[in-house]
Amino acid sequence: MNRKPVTQPQDKYVVRLPDGMRERLKAEAEKNKRSMNAEIVARLEATFHSIPEHMTPEAFNYVLDANYVNATKVAAILREALTRVEDLSVSAVRMEDIEDLPPKSDK
Repeated sequence: MNRKPVTQPQDKYVVRLPDGMRERLKAEAEKNKRSMNAEIVARLEATFHSIPEHMTPEAFNYVLDANYVNATKVAAILREALTRVEDLSVSAVRMEDIEDLPPKSDK
């Protein structure tokens, strides 16, 4: 007589997925060589941040918020720099500004 192994009870939760998401999850699961359930669990796990033992949850949230603010500031600076570079006309570039550049490598 074949018996199923006794497993630990697990929570089950029915989720309604937006159109197309099931197919995307299936494709990613196949690419990662795991079941759709394992793919969903792995993606959910990746969204949770583990708090280091030496930090309080409040301190950890402060660090996350500070990192977000810094990343937002860096993104704004890069957008501004890109806008300035795009606004430069080719005639505004002086030869002496580019003469000292190293030669382009052919990698």
